[in-house]
Amino acid sequence: MFAVRERLEALAARLAAERATAADVAALRALLDEGRDATQRQDLARVAELNSALHLRILQISGNPWLSSIAKSLYLHVQWVFRLGAAERAPHSWAEHIQLVDAIESGDGDRAERAALDHLDAASAAAYENAEGGYGVH
Repeated sequence: MFAVRERLEALAARLAAERATAADVAALRALLDEGRDATQRQDLARVAELNSALHLRILQISGNPWLSSIAKSLYLHVQWVFRLGAAERAPHSWAEHIQLVDAIESGDGDRAERAALDHLDAASAAAYENAEGGYGVH
């Protein structure tokens, strides 16, 4: 799953950086604010929903309907994996999301792609760490 996400989300971030409008960035920032608040409240179910919403919004901003269509089918699984480690992972994840949104806002496709890959590397490492802890995420 993470190998596929790496390809799809890195491309989505690059395209989003090239195409995002001010309204798109404002929508992403609103999701970041909601995610931060849900994380502080320890509303982990909401954090998982907002995590998916942020990534799906970036896919939409990419402007590539094929990319969005393919990636959407992953997000039920992504949300499930995220929820397994959300208590520990959420604060780090939202900090990485801020870096990703900042990169998209900058309009720098290389920077956005790198931010997406860094985020996915950290998410993958956390998921595999949880798997070793007995959650069975493979």
